[in-house]
Amino acid sequence: MIIFQMQFTMTLRVLLATFAAFLLHPCGPCWAISKDEARNAINTLLQNPASSAARNSGRVVLEFAESTPDHRVLINLGYLPWAKSRNLPDGSQMLLAAFVAGNLQAQMKKNSSNPEPYAGTLAVIAVYQKMRQANPRFKIPKVEEFIAMEKRGVLRSHINSIK
Repeated sequence: MIIFQMQFTMTLRVLLATFAAFLLHPCGPCWAISKDEARNAINTLLQNPASSAARNSGRVVLEFAESTPDHRVLINLGYLPWAKSRNLPDGSQMLLAAFVAGNLQAQMKKNSSNPEPYAGTLAVIAVYQKMRQANPRFKIPKVEEFIAMEKRGVLRSHINSIK
């Protein structure tokens, strides 16, 4: 289950529209996604986010997160500050999928339904860095700030402070 913790602003509307477009893109017949399928999709997305398979995997991850009663992902603009930015580079929607994937992966490892926003944020950083390797012009300053915070050892406390 994905829970949005935000005020409805124009930024939120854009984020939700992107999220909906990502989910609603045709991906074949609809069926319940198993945990194994979700795990495979998470691994594909996190290992090679610039691949064509990662886009479909992102859809699977988001659909699973929305439909599963076993796990919860909180979406808050504080966890996704780049979503407020204008003119994001192509492929930036993968960062939302990465946040959800990292969050779910940590919950699955712990067999928990407690949201794991720090794990989601670390997944965003890992995916972002891989996307930057594939395309050095792919740059998002707000994610760069998260990377700097993680290097200083303050990212976890920052994420935990977001309400």
